Amino acid sequence: MTSITFTMRLQGVAFSPAEAETRSGLAFTMRVEPGTIVSSGRYSGSALPYGWAELRCDADAHGHPGEKFFFEASILAGVGASCGATQRVLHIEVAYQDQCNFEWSCESLSAVARLGLPVTVSCFQAPH
Repeated sequence: MTSITFTMRLQGVAFSPAEAETRSGLAFTMRVEPGTIVSSGRYSGSALPYGWAELRCDADAHGHPGEKFFFEASILAGVGASCGATQRVLHIEVAYQDQCNFEWSCESLSAVARLGLPVTVSCFQAPH
């Protein structure tokens, strides 16, 4: 079995995810404002010097996250840039058992390309 998760991540020193949500009328899955005291990672116990946000979606059985994800990601990526997001990326995680094989339709590849974002892909063996 293979499962695929799509995550669009935005971040920037002056990036305010709350402002991007207000302007777009959409919500990120996770978000942290600049200056937030964080409890883990490189800045643990300190104010985060940048804001970041993620929009996540698990793909369906055909490896496609659905039109809603691409619609929201498209809007949030554009609004995020106007709200200070200087780094924007689409990350695709592929968790597999036994062997990592997956196929994307032309429609899925076109939707990813239309976002105009860099893409990273990580494949890892899922726990049994």
